[in-house]
Amino acid sequence: KLKKLNVLGNKLDFLPDEICLLKNLESLSAFDNELIELPKDIGNLVKLTELLINNNRIVKLPSSIGNLENLEYLWVYENKLESLPTEIGELKSLTDLWIYENNLTNIPNEIGNLCSLKELWMSKNMIVELPESIGNLSKLTQVNISQNNLTYLPSSMSNLNRLDWLELDRKVMLQDELQHLVQNKIINCI
Repeated sequence: KLKKLNVLGNKLDFLPDEICLLKNLESLSAFDNELIELPKDIGNLVKLTELLINNNRIVKLPSSIGNLENLEYLWVYENKLESLPTEIGELKSLTDLWIYENNLTNIPNEIGNLCSLKELWMSKNMIVELPESIGNLSKLTQVNISQNNLTYLPSSMSNLNRLDWLELDRKVMLQDELQHLVQNKIINCI
């Protein structure tokens, strides 16, 4: 009946596969360790609402992560992620996706399926382009895309009517349809 598991700051380099048998687990905090990967069956933890695995050395997320239909918080910042699985788009309850300070060069188009997403923090990566599908994230209020390799934003971002904070680099060109973000003082350029 374990609902919350904290194994933070223990210098763990792996989580045992048996962790995936904890069917009632709602919160898993495994940040500040040395993790390189997650168990491939992490998606069996279908009651999980929080997966906090920041400040590790994780290179990729297992595709089974898409089974975490109740997941609201996914913190994978300060890792070594090179890509996100397309299954990330199946996380319909996700409200907070923090993936900053990784090695990401692109974001999958499926990110546009995250219909509950409110906060998207992806600064300090190597992202070259954002998918047009980002404009589908109608509940998005905060986005940090600074310190990437972006030179422009997709015009679909003009659909983000709830956006009240956007941080990006000065070098990013804004199309005419995005100028209202400047006029409404939503943008913070660094």
